[in-house]
Amino acid sequence: MHYKFVLTSWIALCSMQAIKGADKGYKDDCVITTDTCTAPGTECRTETSETKCFCKTNEHWVDNEGGTGCVCDAKVHRVENAEKTECVCDAKGFWVENTGTTKACVCAPTYVLDASTCRATIGTTVCTVTGSQCSTATDSYCDATSLKCQCPAVAPVTTNVCTFTACTANDTCTSLDPNSECFGTKCRCKTGQTIGSSGKCSASPDSGAAGGVASMVLLLVCLLSAQF
Repeated sequence: MHYKFVLTSWIALCSMQAIKGADKGYKDDCVITTDTCTAPGTECRTETSETKCFCKTNEHWVDNEGGTGCVCDAKVHRVENAEKTECVCDAKGFWVENTGTTKACVCAPTYVLDASTCRATIGTTVCTVTGSQCSTATDSYCDATSLKCQCPAVAPVTTNVCTFTACTANDTCTSLDPNSECFGTKCRCKTGQTIGSSGKCSASPDSGAAGGVASMVLLLVCLLSAQF
C-alpha cells in the first residue's frame, strides 16, 4: 500500500512538471500552453510556421541589431523600464504615453514635435536652473526668475527658435550684452563665457575651475622654487 502511494505521488509530481513546462530563452522552440519565455520582451507564439520565443511586437519589442535578443523600439521612442520588463516612453526625450486608444508616445505638455524631437516651448516650458528641460530648444536657457525656458539677450526668439543677432561690429552685440562680441556675422559670448541663468553671458564654471587649478599650480611652483 505504501509503495502504491509513493508511486502515485511520483506520477502526479512528474505530471505537474510536464504541465508546468520549461523556461525558454530568446528564439528557443517552445510550447505555447506550457513553456515560459524568460528572455526580456519575449513570448511563445507561432510565426511563419515556427513556434518560438519571439519578441512581443504588440508591446514595442524588436530584435536587436545582433539578433541576440529583444530591445525596445527606439523608432517609436520606447525604452526599457528599470525592471527591464516593459517598454515605456522615453522620459529623457520628453515623451509621454497618450491617453487615447493608440497608446503611442507623444510630446509632453508644452513640448512641440519637431523632426521627431520634442522641443521645449520658449516662454512656456517650466524648468529648473540645473535641469535639462530646455536642452531641446537650442541656445535657450532656464531663466532663474520665471523658471521657464527663455532665449538669451544676444539671441532673441524667432518662431520658438533662439536666433543669434546678426552683426558687423562688436557694438551691436555689447549693446545687448557687455560680455558678448561679434564673431563672424553673429553675436556670441566672449571666449570663456556662457549663457547664465540671467540670460546674459557670464564666466563659464569650467573656465573658472580651470583658472583656479592653474593658479594653484603656479602658487605651488613658486613655493617650491623658494625652498631651493
